[in-house]
Amino acid sequence: MKNNQDAAPLFNALVNYGLKSGATPFDVPGHKFGKAIPQAFKDAVGENIFKLDVNSMKELDSLSNPIGVIAEAEQLAAELFGAENAFFLVNGSTSGVQQMILSVCGDHDKLIMPRNAHKSTYNALVLSGAHPVYLEPHNDDESGVSMGVTLQSVKQALDMHPDAKALFLLHPTYFGYTQSLKAIIDLAHRRNVPVLVDQSHGSHFSLHEAFPPSAMALGADMATISMHKTGGSLTQSSILLHQGTRIKKSYVRSTINVFQTSSASYLLLASLDIARRQLALEGQERFTTLLDQVNAVRSRIAALPGLEVLGTERLNGDSAFRFDPTKITVDVSAYGVSGFKAYDYFKANHNVQLELGESHVVLAVAAIGDDEEAFERLYQACKGFTNDFTLNHKTTPRKIGVHMPEMVYTPRNAFFLPSALVKLEQSEGLISADSIMVYPPGVPLVVPGERVTARTIQDYRFLEQEGNVLIGAHQRDDGIYINVLASA
Repeated sequence: MKNNQDAAPLFNALVNYGLKSGATPFDVPGHKFGKAIPQAFKDAVGENIFKLDVNSMKELDSLSNPIGVIAEAEQLAAELFGAENAFFLVNGSTSGVQQMILSVCGDHDKLIMPRNAHKSTYNALVLSGAHPVYLEPHNDDESGVSMGVTLQSVKQALDMHPDAKALFLLHPTYFGYTQSLKAIIDLAHRRNVPVLVDQSHGSHFSLHEAFPPSAMALGADMATISMHKTGGSLTQSSILLHQGTRIKKSYVRSTINVFQTSSASYLLLASLDIARRQLALEGQERFTTLLDQVNAVRSRIAALPGLEVLGTERLNGDSAFRFDPTKITVDVSAYGVSGFKAYDYFKANHNVQLELGESHVVLAVAAIGDDEEAFERLYQACKGFTNDFTLNHKTTPRKIGVHMPEMVYTPRNAFFLPSALVKLEQSEGLISADSIMVYPPGVPLVVPGERVTARTIQDYRFLEQEGNVLIGAHQRDDGIYINVLASA
């Protein structure tokens, strides 16, 4: 039976959520229902938004070869974020991560990277043919939260793989922690290895002294920042930053043009430019106010019985070197409830939309679009949680953590080999042909070329039972199927 082509389910769902639900968003994007979009930009759109949705022309420049107003806007962004060059992106930091990697790595080239990287990194392995050398991130034993990597683990990887073409790192992790990035960059550069940084959750780092220093300030060769997450621009708009001579600017531009649309949205580009201006003129004041509000609500939540708010007490001078307080991570495990269930509770019972849940914690992302009313609603939701659930220290949720199965083929080789669907329970010992992950945050349970383990299956079933959205598997009437190599 054909679907009703007169229906608009996505549009209607978006209107109902954005205009009618009254939800308090503690997820990205950081402009929070437009509160942080500059008035000048809001005044410009209105019914004129369709007039702003235009194509490239001489007076508006071209994103593929900017020589006019786009080039001017990119240079202003580079100056604000402490880089030599900035490239506007209209496919999010997903494209930035992939373009960084493809600017350095080709087929069979080694890329040193943390296992808790975003799915875009793994897709870049397929696109480039690079061979991953995984770093195991430090895992916080109590909360189950993954931190950064240690300086020693990077040194060992560089010692064992002196032919590595690049080092790729997160700055910060999804929960706001950074490793000792300056020491790691200096180490890599002494080996003439360029450093690529996914700073998608830290576009604000260079704009206030209370935040960790930016990757550019610490000497990274390239970094991608998601302006839409914490900088106030529209969803899907990001910036790729570049400096130094280890990676040629011209090659970066060529790589971007291979993957980026030739019909870039000027709405997204304009939002990057105006958000950059707002941050330059008002960022210090706005972030000072935000930090006062964040620190207050963090203290109030931490005073509630049984809830722990992760912060600087987890710092260890290495894998947890600095912390971004705008990432409000609350450990709910003392109540015997997983963060996945708590995530659902916050929305269903208090209409507070969190960024994500993990086995022991939930994460609220604060940004310049938030205000006192929003933080009060977050606090009341946490208070309601403590009233509606019973402390049960004897029963704690199952931890997932980071798992690194045996790699039999590189992700690229496995992705293009013949594959077949098998039931999840029958896949143990076989080689995955696809990435399987919970989203958000997009860290894989298994990637193409890795052998499926009993733990992979157990983790998948636990995540499914907790109500998560898993991608990479296939739902059929008789169960869950995954793609495995046909010859495995």
